[in-house]
Amino acid sequence: MENLDEYNQDNELINNGNLSPTAKENLHNSAVWVKIIAIVGIVGSGIGAIFSLILIFTSPATVIFNLAFYALFIYVSMLLLNVSKSIERGSLNMDAFAENFLKYYKIIAIMTIVGIVLSIFAVIFAASFATSMINGF
Repeated sequence: MENLDEYNQDNELINNGNLSPTAKENLHNSAVWVKIIAIVGIVGSGIGAIFSLILIFTSPATVIFNLAFYALFIYVSMLLLNVSKSIERGSLNMDAFAENFLKYYKIIAIMTIVGIVLSIFAVIFAASFATSMINGF
């Protein structure tokens, strides 16, 4: 029965928008780190996009893919920056917080799955290319 009471209390805290002092302190302390990650993501993606534009004449298709990737990463970093700002202001809206984190993790999960699939294809391609090189085409 104690577990049910604790569960109900936790749901009441979340539903009423109230957080425990410990949760508020941890969120406030994490805001700095979330902001650092967001800024590094934005700056790194911006630099990557600039370098991709320099290569526009070598492989336009690759540049378009890279720019789309960097744009997506900038969007994800902006979600983190918005979360950090809302925590720092002290006006944490749990609905907006949860929505931004859901979007963030959904995009990161999709990018991870795509990265794994592309890595598998790259290994298969490299193995077939190496085999054909060994056999002399």
